[in-house]
This record gives sequence, structure tokens and C-alpha cells, in this order.
Amino acid sequence: MTEQTAYDIMTVGLHSHSPIYSVNLKKENNIKYLEELTTKRYLMLLLCAALLSAYAAGTAEEMPIVHDGRHKTMEQAHSLPSVNKTDSLETHAWITSYDLYCEDCGRVVAENVRIEEKQEAHVWSVSRKEPTCTEEGTETSVCTVCGAEKTAKVPKLSHTYAEASLLEGRPIGAVQGSGEYAGLLIGEVTEAPTCTESGAGMLLCLTCQTATRTVTLAARGHEWSEWTLIPVPAEEICVTDAVEKRQCRHCGEEETRIVPAAGHQWRETVAKEASCTEDGELVRECNVCHITEKEILPALGHFFAPISAFVKHEAGPVAGSGEYDGFLLGKVTVPSTCTEDGKGILLCLRCQKEESEIVIPAGGHAWSEWEQQEVPEDQVCVTDVLQTRACPDCGLEESEVFSPAPGHQWVAVSFAEPTCTEPGRAVRQCAVCGTEDVIETPAVGHCYMWMESMQPNGVTVSEYVCTICGSVAQQRSKSSEEAQMYYNNTVTSFGPMTRVLLGGGVWNRVTPLNLADEGMFTYPLIASNLYTVGTATVINEKGIQTISYKLNSPKITVHSEKLVIYPNLDALRTGENAVALEFDQPVDLKNYFGEDQQVLMAITLKADYDAYAYGIQGFKEDEELIASMSELID
Repeated sequence: MTEQTAYDIMTVGLHSHSPIYSVNLKKENNIKYLEELTTKRYLMLLLCAALLSAYAAGTAEEMPIVHDGRHKTMEQAHSLPSVNKTDSLETHAWITSYDLYCEDCGRVVAENVRIEEKQEAHVWSVSRKEPTCTEEGTETSVCTVCGAEKTAKVPKLSHTYAEASLLEGRPIGAVQGSGEYAGLLIGEVTEAPTCTESGAGMLLCLTCQTATRTVTLAARGHEWSEWTLIPVPAEEICVTDAVEKRQCRHCGEEETRIVPAAGHQWRETVAKEASCTEDGELVRECNVCHITEKEILPALGHFFAPISAFVKHEAGPVAGSGEYDGFLLGKVTVPSTCTEDGKGILLCLRCQKEESEIVIPAGGHAWSEWEQQEVPEDQVCVTDVLQTRACPDCGLEESEVFSPAPGHQWVAVSFAEPTCTEPGRAVRQCAVCGTEDVIETPAVGHCYMWMESMQPNGVTVSEYVCTICGSVAQQRSKSSEEAQMYYNNTVTSFGPMTRVLLGGGVWNRVTPLNLADEGMFTYPLIASNLYTVGTATVINEKGIQTISYKLNSPKITVHSEKLVIYPNLDALRTGENAVALEFDQPVDLKNYFGEDQQVLMAITLKADYDAYAYGIQGFKEDEELIASMSELID
């Protein structure tokens, strides 16, 4: 059979029960194969011709072919590898073709009736040529099955060099290796380094002995000799600096250094001791250069014990103790006391000859510890607890308050309110000591006002009635036309009178205000200094003040009104820096008086009123309130 890859044979089968050859053929390529098959199998020629005609005409996709009826056939396989020509060279193909032969006689009935192909991985055999530092290597792989072959390059190796330090200290010229580099030329020194300047060299590749690399050879540095001392004259050795020098063994350069003088090593001897009044002498000699010096030891002066040793000492000699034990310190001629100075004489502790008169200061009291005094139980609330102490030297005693009297802790026992005519009475008792105390408050007095009532006969009866107890002090009858009228009288807000503050005969009143207090404050309006006829209101909110007034009766007629604020009493006297305001108009008084919080309000009305009218009542001075308001005036 020719060019089996040109044929696409689907099925060639043997029907064992019916000796018929069946060939399933496609159009196109298999027509040629069918023609070859029919030429080789003459017994099937007529049938194949019929099949070929039908197949070529397109009337059938496949058609059975019968055999000659004499052979009993079976398949026999032939397998050969086929080299894959693709670039990857990863696999090769096994191609298997099948022939039909007779089981009885062994004759081949049909060749290449079926072809199979499958891909298998190559089985490589690798050979290698090792690379060097000058040439690349190769790696060749041959498939042991199909003979396919591939080749890969192996990169060149790097050059290897000895350490540059092996060239240091060598003369100019080639350098042979030693040790692990024995027998190799490792490089060459081209410029020898000096003590202070670097040199140059060249290293040879240890493998190829041709490649080179230039290296810098470090300066070798000086190799110094030992230091040598330059001698100094013996008499100057302690005070003169010495010099040492050394020399480089290679280049001859010299170096020096200073060795500081050690100074004298003195040995001191006291030739004469100093006394209180005479100088001494010290002799020094140097142990090295033996020079000598003399030094004057100043006189020590007299040395006395501290005066405190004489304080409160009895008259007579004073012997030392402690660090002065065994010395006579002096004597006391007039002993000192706790409060008075004394007199005495000091002796020099060195020579015991020199004397010095001294004043011995007073020693002060040597007080004992404080002792607290006891207080009787019935006096613990009102009596201070004292503590005392005494001086054992002079017997003086003193005392001071240890804890002040705490005062009574009152508990109310009984209380009676004051009336218009009777005083009030409060009884209280101390919870600590049991002391009782009675406090009387004066009678409040009547507070009268006129109250009117109409009688059946048309007569109006006016009564001067106390608003507290209801007692009637005066009664009168009048017609509806009658009244007790006051014309063009002065009305002011409650507060201290100006004649009390400034002198003079005017009764007008002023009201002290504290602008730091916020809220709503009310003050009575006083008419003729006799009656309460209304209320003045001051509202101070967020730094804004509003002042207004309200009358208690419609029978009050106001002819004029004036509101003036004064910063202080001097302004009230002189009228300077006063500010006139309108009623019911908000104002910020800080715009006029700055940070001054204490001011005086003067409300002055001129009004007609009927004292008998309802809502008008008698005015009574509150002395305590006036006193507290006066404290706000500056």
C-alpha cells in the first residue's frame, strides 16, 4: 500500500459467521485505496466495481464487500515509530498498520486494512561537553526510540582569581602561587606600593592563565622602630619635657613625641613647728633631682573654745568635755541667765596663756512640753482650752490658747411670734452644756391704713385699721365728696433718706442697687414720707436693666416723673456723672459706669393723692433694712 497517511480508513472488519469482507469507506481519499484493494483481490473485483460505482455516484456512504468464501482471516499488526518533526521535540508517534491473513494457510488476504497512531514521550540519552572559562559547552540529547535529536548550549564559566592580598609585599614582576595555588602563576606586581602610597598589580585567571584583572595594592604603612629617649640634663629632669623619636625601617621617615615632665617628688620635713605667736619652717627636698626648698609656716594664732560652752554656766572655771576634754576653757565671772547676758574669760587651748574677755549671751528659756488645762463641763462651750509650759531654769510659766471655745450648739425649745403690742419670745438650749437662753423680739407695732365702707344712709365711714391685728385706731364719717387730699407731693422709692446721707432738710430717698445681682427686685414707693402708694420694679437680666413702677390706687394723679442713676454718693451730692433714664426702657448701665457695680437709683414723682383711698396705707420705717441697704453705698 502506498502513502498510508493519504487514506482515512474507518473500519475493516471480518464477519466470522458469514465470510464477507466489510470495508467502511468515506468519500475523497478512500476511493483511490479502494481501487488498489480491488486490483489485489481479483476475486472481489466485480463486487468492488459495483461498490465503487455506487460510492462514487454518492448514492451510498458505505457498502459491504464479500470475500471469495475460501479463507478464514484474522488481523496481524505491524508497529513502527515515526519521528515528530515539530519544533518542541517533546514526543514521537507510534504508527500501527493491520493486515488480514488466513488462519489456515497463512496467506495475506489484505494489507494495511487498518492504521493506528499514538503520541509517546521521547526517551532521551544525554551527552555533555563541559564548558570552560573561554568556551561554551554543549548538551546533546538523542531519543533511544525514534532517534530524534536536540542540542543546547552551556554558558561559559567565570574566571577565577587568587586574592589580591597575595600580591602585597612582593617585588615587581610575576608572582608564583603556593599552597592551594602551588604551580600556578597567580599574577604580577606592576607598581610596588610604598609606606604612604598605593601600588598596582594584575591577577591571572587560575583556570585559563590568560584572562587578567587589574587590582590596586594598598599602601603598606610605616614599620616603626622602638621609641628612643633624647637625654635631658639631670638637674632639669623634673621640670623639663623630654623628647622621644622613632624611624620607619623602610623609608627612613622620623617621628617625635613629647614626654611631659613628671614634676618634683617632694619629701617634706618640719624644721620648726609654728606656735600661736611665732612662725615655723618647712623644708622640702626632691627625691629625683635633690633640689631643696624652704617654706614659712604662719603662726597659728590663739584658739578658743566656743562661747556656747559658757552659757548658763555657774561662776568659776569651765572645764572642757568631748573634743575639748582635758582642756581648761576659761572661767565665768558673771553667769548668764535665761534673759540676761553674763561675762567671762576665755583661755587659749594651745598655749593656755592668752586670755580674752567675753560677753556670755543670755541662754533663753528651756521650756518644758506643753500641758493642756482642763475646763469645767458647764463651761466647755464658752471657755477656751489653754496649754501651759514652764522654764526649769528660771521658773517662768506661759500659757496660750490650745483650742478656742466652740460656742453653744443651740436647739430651739419654744417660740412665740411678736404681735403688734406684745414682744416675741424664743427659748433655746445648748445641746452640749445644757445652758438655756431666752431671746425677746420687740413688738412689731401697728401698721394702719385707711379703709372705707359705705353705710346704708349714704355716709362713707373711713377707719384707720391695723393690717396686722385688725384694731381700729381712728374712725370718721364723711360724705362721698369728702377726702384727705395731698397735692403735688413727692413720691420716691424706698431707701436711705438723702438728709441722712448728705445732711439738710430734704427727706427724699435713694435706692442702692448691685448690678452684679441678676433677677427681679421690688421696692415700695413712699409718698410724703407717710404712705406707701405703689411699687418700683428693677429687672436685671443678662446685663440689661429695665426700671418701672406701679401705683396702688386710681386716686393717685402723677404730674411729673424722673428717674436718675448716680454712680456714688459724691455724684449724688454734686450731680456730676449722673444718668437720666426713661421708665420701661431697657438699658446697659455698664455703658455709663464701666465695671462699677454699686449705683444709686433715685425715683422722684410729683403726685396728688387721697390718703383715705383704698390701697394707700401708712408707711413705717424698717431700720434694719435701711442699715443693710446703706452698706451698699460707696
